[in-house]
Amino acid sequence: MKPVLLIIDDDVSILEVLTEFFREDYQVYTVPDSGKGIRLFEKILPSAVILDLRMPHMGGMGVLEQIRTIDPNIPVIMLTAYGEIDEAVQAIQAGAQNFLIEKSIANARIHNEYLNLKARDQSLKKEFVLAPAAWKRIRLLADNPDTTALITGPTGCGKTMIARLIHNESARKSFPFVQINCAGLSAELLES
Repeated sequence: MKPVLLIIDDDVSILEVLTEFFREDYQVYTVPDSGKGIRLFEKILPSAVILDLRMPHMGGMGVLEQIRTIDPNIPVIMLTAYGEIDEAVQAIQAGAQNFLIEKSIANARIHNEYLNLKARDQSLKKEFVLAPAAWKRIRLLADNPDTTALITGPTGCGKTMIARLIHNESARKSFPFVQINCAGLSAELLES
């Protein structure tokens, strides 16, 4: 499924050119009016927005502010036919992106995945019902960063969840959790 791109610009010829340019890689929606653009944004929740800085009724800065209240992480690329540096700086300070759409969408996806994983990791502790002795062992492992743990058991018994729990309770919780499936490694690689 293609990422959704919303383009808001009062110049219809610009909308046509941008639609033609992005059509192959994106599902493109265009709106020539800022008010309708905000309503369409709320309806389709696009992956990125291209926004004209100067439009009648409500300018691009006003639209950007409203978009940011709905989704503060959405990549917004501002366009202007006028070379006014002050407005461009204001737009960037307000959260407009000044680089490529593909990178913006990728960064937004990565950020959303990170937030989802972080929320899942925070709720992971609540999903466990363990004996107090088991919690004591987990805390003991987590409190000593030099400890190596080998977690064994049959498939589906929760080895990965226990490993994540130890990681999340440790001083290293701000670092990535790296999972290794020993069964997927050759004997020589595992030994080394």
